[in-house]
Amino acid sequence: MPPETVSAWQEACVAGDARAGAACLADVLWVDMPAVGRYRFQGEESMRTLLAAALDHVDDIRFESVTCADGRWILTCPTTIMGQSFAAEQRLTLDGDGRISTITLMGQPPFAFVLEMERIGPRLVAPEPRTRPGRGRVYRRARRPPNSE
Repeated sequence: MPPETVSAWQEACVAGDARAGAACLADVLWVDMPAVGRYRFQGEESMRTLLAAALDHVDDIRFESVTCADGRWILTCPTTIMGQSFAAEQRLTLDGDGRISTITLMGQPPFAFVLEMERIGPRLVAPEPRTRPGRGRVYRRARRPPNSE
């Protein structure tokens, strides 16, 4: 049976409740989207903003399975984002207080999932610098300041 935090996280995602979701998160949260970027959020307000933006794009999410492997909770959750269906997976790492400190988001089909994630994430914060596979240089995605539209 998953810890209370993981169950509360699932309920918040299904309900689209950013406030309840933010209550499950550690003081510093890393969101990792392979092939897109790694994002750092700190403080309850920034986490609520993140969740509100993300959940606003999610049309439907259903959790089918929850397993634990190597201390990481793996949630299989078919998801519809802006009308596009994905076989998605959330990998949650909990901190010492039992709150979510890292969320890794993965989805199939990979290319379409990456495109949708790129539409959501970079508008909030710039990812940490990372080396692109096959390239020896570090790059940073351009970012638009919040409320610049």
